[in-house]
Amino acid sequence: MNRISTVWLAALGAIVLVVSIPTARGGLIFQDDFESPVSSAYYWPETGDNDPTTPLVGSTWTVVEDAQFFVQEVRHGQFLPGDPYPKFNPALGFNTHPTIGPAPDGGNQYLHTILSFDVAGNLAQAWAPIAAGDQTQMASAGYLGLSTKLFALSGHDGWRGGVRIIGWDSAATVKTSPAFDLRFVDGGYGVNGTVIYRDGTGDHTVPGLVFKINEWHDVVLEANFSTDTFSITLDGVKVDGLTWAGGDLSQIQSVSLSPGNPPGFSSYRGGFDNFSLAIPEPAMGSLLTLGGLVLLGRRRTK
Repeated sequence: MNRISTVWLAALGAIVLVVSIPTARGGLIFQDDFESPVSSAYYWPETGDNDPTTPLVGSTWTVVEDAQFFVQEVRHGQFLPGDPYPKFNPALGFNTHPTIGPAPDGGNQYLHTILSFDVAGNLAQAWAPIAAGDQTQMASAGYLGLSTKLFALSGHDGWRGGVRIIGWDSAATVKTSPAFDLRFVDGGYGVNGTVIYRDGTGDHTVPGLVFKINEWHDVVLEANFSTDTFSITLDGVKVDGLTWAGGDLSQIQSVSLSPGNPPGFSSYRGGFDNFSLAIPEPAMGSLLTLGGLVLLGRRRTK
């Protein structure tokens, strides 16, 4: 192949590369760093209700609870691993429980969750509803990405720690057809724990992942609606091929964040920060393939 043919092939590849860029919108569909509303509190028994309201991106949160401080945004002091105050501070008039500060890159606040139930027996939780247009985009792309920071506060005052993330093929609070269902739970009072996922056959421990108590973790979840599977990455360690909790799904209508809720325990708490949902841009693999073909054509001229 002469030099003119090589240049022509490279140019053609570039043209195909440009026209192959997908027009379907991907990117961020829901995001919240839990900095609003602002809370002045630094201990978990809140004096006011600071539920998440309008996120940075996406529809308004739906919150299920029956009293203040069950699901809330808080500014906590960093009292771990030891509590510098007595368990009851007469000057302040309340029990000063150990807490954990926001994530290092998470601002001044985070979503603090405490295990409790409303009058109908529903677990207190915050729901992130996904707009109808984004659901359509998700079904077209076949993927949904979730990322967040989370922790489990455990080993203090008789409390254990854990959080739960569920993706629902139903609107907020309807609770039908879960896709991914994940719990990040301690291994006992003050003991590191595991990541548990629920599929159609029950609960399973995700192999190779250690969920450490009383520290922030980076979590990434990638849902694949073509295979009805998802992957979970905890602090850079990735596990693929986890199966749906529900049936054959094509989208997620809402995602709920709540405490871990293990059987037999009523005192459970944890936290979330920098929560986001995104639809990956499609056809990136084909773009890389086209680029490789151009390079291959150039190599054969040598």
